[in-house]
Amino acid sequence: MSQDQLIVTALAGRLADITVANGYRTDAGLRVDADERSPNEDEDVFPRLTWTDRSEEVIQPVLETDAPLPDRMQIQIVFTVVGFDRVETGESPGDVARVLCADIKQAVIRASDKRLGGLLMDPVRYLGRIIERPEPGRLLVSVEARFGARYMEQAGDPDAQLTQ
Repeated sequence: MSQDQLIVTALAGRLADITVANGYRTDAGLRVDADERSPNEDEDVFPRLTWTDRSEEVIQPVLETDAPLPDRMQIQIVFTVVGFDRVETGESPGDVARVLCADIKQAVIRASDKRLGGLLMDPVRYLGRIIERPEPGRLLVSVEARFGARYMEQAGDPDAQLTQ
């Protein structure tokens, strides 16, 4: 398995931990899909999560002391999680989305292992969120949370396991 596959598998696996029984405020981890489909508000069970790793970028060194090695690339995977939940009567859509986002951040950026067992060069970073409030007449709110996971890859050999 390539380095990026190991990283994405580890991050996605953390989402399943989001349950009230594990100390989170929602049970979003009971329904996790590896795609970007929009749920059916009338048929699906909520809360639910989808995730994707649709983008990655080669990181350019910022400091002179951070000069790259000629046969290695610093890469950042942008891991995106979208959470969906139904807003109940009397609830604030923004509050529902913020609670869901807090659970996602807590799970992905786990304090006990922020570097995924050494797979990453530095801790997983939170890159921001976007909250989508329900459309008029609808009850579904969503929050998109993005995370950066930076690692070193052997040029021309993504399956090579490098020490981070």
